[in-house]
Order: sequence, then C-alpha cells, then structure tokens
Amino acid sequence: MALAEGSEAGLELLDILDRNAHLADYHLLPAARADLRRGGRFADALPHYLRALELASSDPER
Repeated sequence: MALAEGSEAGLELLDILDRNAHLADYHLLPAARADLRRGGRFADALPHYLRALELASSDPER
C-alpha cells in the first residue's frame, strides 16, 4: 500500500493492525512503522525501531 499510495496510506493500515490485541507484541509492526516514517526523518522513526528491538524475542530477529 505504501509503495502504491504513499507512506501515509501504509501508516493508516498499520494503525488498523495496531488495534488488534493479537498483534500487540509483534515486533514487525513497529519496525514497519519506523521504516515508513524514516524517509529522511530518522528522529521520527527511532522510537519505533527501539520498540521493535524491545519486542523481538531473539538475536536473529533483532
């Protein structure tokens, strides 16, 4: 979605997924959010990357 319609469209979809309790601790959601926010604004992406690292359960995931 983000590639086709822009990062804001991708972030809107991630907002929907964030509401799913089953995905609350899924490390790839904040990682994806960070990647979409990064586009020249690393400071905006950093908290999401840190959350992804915190949620990752193994070194290979990190």
